[in-house]
Formats: sequence, C-alpha cells, structure tokens
Amino acid sequence: MAESVDLPIILYNVPGRTVADLSTETTLRLTQVPGIVGIKDATGDLARASDLLKRAPKPFAVYSGNDDTRSP
Repeated sequence: MAESVDLPIILYNVPGRTVADLSTETTLRLTQVPGIVGIKDATGDLARASDLLKRAPKPFAVYSGNDDTRSP
C-alpha cells in the first residue's frame, strides 16, 4: 500500500488493541519501504522505542506513548 500512494505512511503498533505486535526487526525492515516515514509505538516499552530510535535510518520518525504513560 505504501508504494501505491503518494502519501507518507506512519505505522501504528498498538498490540493492546490489535493482539498483534510489530517487532523491532519487522519495523526496521519496513523502514526500507518507500513511503513509510515513521511509527507510533503504543507498547509502553520506552527501552524498545529508544532502541528503534538508535537503529532506524534517519529521518524515520518514532513516536512513543500509550494511554497509561501520560503524565497527570
């Protein structure tokens, strides 16, 4: 789909709602697909997001957060 449209695509990893989890390795492979420009990771695992930030090519965007990680 990303290669078929002229719009930037942001992946959304929310395993708590979809019962499917995009692993870091899968996400890194998807960074090579033209048109995929970032990910919103809602796993709540900040170490995972940090690892992805270190390993993903620039300028791939990594947004991290989940409903239970917001500040009061």
